[in-house]
Amino acid sequence: MKFLDSSNFEFEENSKYEILENMISIVEQLKNKKINFSITEDNKVDFKKSNRGYTIKLGLDHVGISSKTKLEKELAKIVFDSPIEEFNKLSTTIKTNGTMQTRGVFVNYLKIIFNYLESRRIESCYGYIYRGTHERFIEARIQEAKTQSNELLIPNDPIEALKLAKYDKFDLVKKSDFAVAIDYIQAVEMTGKKGAIDLSIMYWKKVVEPFLNKKLGKNSQGQYYEKIKSLDDELQEVKDQKSQIQSEIEKIKQELPTIKEFGDKKLLENRMHQLILEYGDLDKEQNELKKQDYSLKQEVKESKESTDKKSMLKDFRESVKIYEDQKINFEKLTENLKLEGKKEIKIIEEKLEKISKNMLISEYNSPKIKKQIFEEKPELSNKVPFNRNIAEKLKLVFKKIQGGKQLEIDSVGDEIDVDSYIDFRIKKIGDFQVSSKNFVGFDIVIAIDESGSMKNDLDKVKRMCSTLYEAISGLPNVRLTIIGWSGDSNSCKIKKITTAAEIGSLTANWETPLGTAVWYCQHFMEKLSSQKRLFILITDGKPNRIKDVHLAREGVNIMKKNGIICNGICVGVDSEEYAQFMHSIFGSKFVVCDNFEHVDSLLRKSISEQIIRSIRMANHC
Repeated sequence: MKFLDSSNFEFEENSKYEILENMISIVEQLKNKKINFSITEDNKVDFKKSNRGYTIKLGLDHVGISSKTKLEKELAKIVFDSPIEEFNKLSTTIKTNGTMQTRGVFVNYLKIIFNYLESRRIESCYGYIYRGTHERFIEARIQEAKTQSNELLIPNDPIEALKLAKYDKFDLVKKSDFAVAIDYIQAVEMTGKKGAIDLSIMYWKKVVEPFLNKKLGKNSQGQYYEKIKSLDDELQEVKDQKSQIQSEIEKIKQELPTIKEFGDKKLLENRMHQLILEYGDLDKEQNELKKQDYSLKQEVKESKESTDKKSMLKDFRESVKIYEDQKINFEKLTENLKLEGKKEIKIIEEKLEKISKNMLISEYNSPKIKKQIFEEKPELSNKVPFNRNIAEKLKLVFKKIQGGKQLEIDSVGDEIDVDSYIDFRIKKIGDFQVSSKNFVGFDIVIAIDESGSMKNDLDKVKRMCSTLYEAISGLPNVRLTIIGWSGDSNSCKIKKITTAAEIGSLTANWETPLGTAVWYCQHFMEKLSSQKRLFILITDGKPNRIKDVHLAREGVNIMKKNGIICNGICVGVDSEEYAQFMHSIFGSKFVVCDNFEHVDSLLRKSISEQIIRSIRMANHC
């Protein structure tokens, strides 16, 4: 993935690029093909497909649709095998007895219809798998509709009606003579690969063709002059754009000799290179528009020489026979296409889910985690003061889970439980024998953020840890491990504390590599043998990267599946804001603390209550 060398790209922007990179990586694995991805500072999107893979150029101009949504639209084409090439190949097989110009106009109409329907098809399928994307696509349609015109009008032809229906402007379409366009837009949603092809042909035959027959009968020339005028306007716009680019290139040429800083000079050279490429693209576009303009003008000339357009339309109609049954029912076709779409979506959804999980596990498996971890041995220090009152109350809680003998009613025990035996005699069902079983105690792992922002609260953190160690003193089957963590995007420093004498070694520096820290704790807790295990994360700041929230959530989910009780504590002035990402990691299993002055009371009230509640739930399972 290529990024622009720009000083304007701050931390938040780079986090967005990480998300884009991750999206692309998943699709590459799905299709087993390379996606060459690059970004530019304009607002354009370019997509190309080749035998070797795909090329996507994405403009990151923040005006209008977000860069993420624009990329999702392009990735949707890849994920759901958009049959653009197949349709274009199909269009080349269409032949008529009329002129090439007439055939070209009709084929162009057919392509427009296909593009509208195909866009809606892949957006609906991709949005079904990624629900957040569905909402972004809806918002993008609103933005796209605004760029079309300051005031959208009731459509007066079936192709314009289909375009407005694509933008969800159903109110305008319903007021027109082509309300059926809404049915086709809705019909193509969630269909398989053939959906847009089959429905575009049907829309042509059942809606557009009757309209053209009627239109051509009334006005044989008007539509061509209107098209020529539109092409002339486009040509003028391209000329204006070329002129602007040429002016900017000349300006850069004059400015380059005066620039001494290598970095600034490189940026200007890159910009000039980009402008030259854009100029070339516009040049090609201009030539293509000139060809279309010439072709249309020739067609008008030929039509004046008594060209029978109705006959041409009839020839074109005969050449686009797709169905052997020309009376195929719209509802039946839609039903079949949606059934195929359901199968395709299910297969792709399962593959994408598997790839995402494998990527996550692969990125954060134990050997790779070790490469990012620097374990620092904690130093011994003087004993840190603790809250005796809270320690004694917590000790009463921990005594209940310290381990020992556990009596269990079953059918194979050596002794008889009197109450259970009486129940058995009355109800004639149930076990009444008693077995004595050993159970292992409790492991508590507290992962404490040691980033620089914790500096002012470090003494309170140490006091909290000291209170906990005092609470478990004399309880050999209750074990407490404090894991201090900090680092940067590429590494994580871990300090594993197992005794009260090591608490003084906690420090506050570096950044907040949340994802790596949680996955380290997950691997560490997998090796613990206790039947009951509790994980508590304490942090006061945002992670280094946005994707750390996702990584931490997955790590916590794995721990939960393995029977580990997981809780979070969010501390700090901005605790309400931070609570949002804590909720995405722990669900409802976290508490918000305005500052560390309240941590002692949290330990007594919130944490102890969660421990007891979790134990009760475990005993009833």
